Order: sequence, then C-alpha cells, then structure tokens
Amino acid sequence: MIKTLIIENEAKILRQLKKIILEHCPQLSICGIVKEREAALKMIKEQKPELVFLNTTLSKTNGFELLDKLGAFDFEVVFITNQEKYSYKAIKYNALDYIMTPFTTEDVMHASEMAVARVAEKKVSAQLNMVLSTIKSNGMN
Repeated sequence: MIKTLIIENEAKILRQLKKIILEHCPQLSICGIVKEREAALKMIKEQKPELVFLNTTLSKTNGFELLDKLGAFDFEVVFITNQEKYSYKAIKYNALDYIMTPFTTEDVMHASEMAVARVAEKKVSAQLNMVLSTIKSNGMN
C-alpha cells in the first residue's frame, strides 16, 4: 500500500478523486485529506506520504509554493489543475504526473500505476544501497 495524501481545496474535485482512489486504486491508502497549506505541511511531516495529489492552486497559495516551503521532499507528486500553463513548472518540480480537470478514472488509475512503479523502484534502490553499504563496511569489495 502506498500512503497517499490529497491536497485539494475544491470540494467537487476532492470527492471525485477520493471516490476513484477508493473504488479503483486498491494499491493506494489515503492517509489524509487537507485543503490548505499549513494543514498540508503538518500532515506531510506527520504522515510521511509516498504519494501526494496536489492542486496547483490552493487558497492563499499554490502547490508549488507549498513544495518550496518544504524544501527537499521524497514523495511522488501528481499535480491536479485546470490550467495548462503550469505544466512546464510541474516538470521542473519532477512531477510524476499532471492531471487536467475534469479528469477521468483512467487518468487517476494511470497516475496510481506510475506511483506504484516509482515507489517500488525507490524501495529496491534503498535496499540495494543498504546491502552495498554493509558489504563495504565489512571490507568486502
């Protein structure tokens, strides 16, 4: 299960996204839903999600400013927006996906599948690094 946080301030989009995840993405586990920056920052620090669905525009801020406030982050980000103008910026933030509203079940499922693959790759990489570190510390080159 991939710990998933939803940061979305539009009720209709939030309902649709949550419904799709619960009904069609069994590999995702929603660890929280927040609507504003301060609550999002707190939830990220407490829950340590592996995947964040993030609206590009939040009240009083935007998703990019939220990520800037965090500094370095190690979760995957799927941006949700109704504005194509943020697509280039999303690439700069190493977004896993960029979903335009209105979105389909398939859009969310595709992002979910990519997240599963990326998180699995990270876990394998971390395990390999641990094995290599153990080998090096034991003097076995």
